[in-house]
Amino acid sequence: MSDVREFLVLGRHGQLAMDLAELLGTRARVAGRAECDLALPLTKVSEALQRLVNETAPRVVINAAAYTAVDKAETEREAAFHLNGQVPGVLARICASAGVPLLHYSTDYVFDGEKSEPWTEDDPVRPLNAYGESKRAGEEAVLAAGGASYIFRTTWIYGRHGANFLKTMVRLAREREELRVVDDQFGAPTTSLALARASLDVAQQVAGAARLAQPTNATHATPQPGIYHLAAGGRTTWHGLASRIVASLAAQEKIPCRTVTAISTADFPTPARRPKNSVLAQSKFARAFGLTMPSWDDQFEEVWQFFSKG
Repeated sequence: MSDVREFLVLGRHGQLAMDLAELLGTRARVAGRAECDLALPLTKVSEALQRLVNETAPRVVINAAAYTAVDKAETEREAAFHLNGQVPGVLARICASAGVPLLHYSTDYVFDGEKSEPWTEDDPVRPLNAYGESKRAGEEAVLAAGGASYIFRTTWIYGRHGANFLKTMVRLAREREELRVVDDQFGAPTTSLALARASLDVAQQVAGAARLAQPTNATHATPQPGIYHLAAGGRTTWHGLASRIVASLAAQEKIPCRTVTAISTADFPTPARRPKNSVLAQSKFARAFGLTMPSWDDQFEEVWQFFSKG
């Protein structure tokens, strides 16, 4: 049975997919495990994905499904590489065969974080952990498939939906007098809502679809497929973001938390190593698509207004 839509979005219960679903409404078919269990063997995954693409006949496919448990990936390498490394390649081959553009997402964790300046798309990759390795494997698989595949590396995603840093900090601030948060890892916290909006503008350009989200300034030809960096502007630390969250919460309600203490990465060991610098240069994306992402603090203010209203 056909279910023709302009867009096919994978990863129904993820942060990005939920924002995409709200922005697109009935224009998108948003598929989850019930329609296609991506944890199944690749042959079954391939059959299910092919069926979804055939039934939906989308103008663009957006892959917002991923294995995101960074620390668990250290002991669940097979699961991480299956979902992040192999499945994207299968999907990219199906999209290439159908002549459908694919939007796929990767991560700053493909870099080792040792560079002091923002990372460019041409910088050499050297993941520090299994999660980063699995996402790099996915990049390679998507590129190898050919077709019109656009890979967007992003960083420090959070938002209104799902489990994320924002919700964790709010919960802990309501429970504790002091929070201890890492202050020597740098990045640009990016909201899933801002990422979703940019993705829809990109989709508009690569598919020639009607205007879907915010206006674009692009007046040139369809951008070339490949890897692009897409994240918030500016930079801060996890401590900087946590301080912003706690201050915003305290302005609205009485909470026990009085102090957000800066600590080092060494003070908060985790199974997976994290890059020190996760800031991504975005000039290539801006030139190709004529878009500039809002700064991380502007993105925070908008999402906080949504979040605080429940």
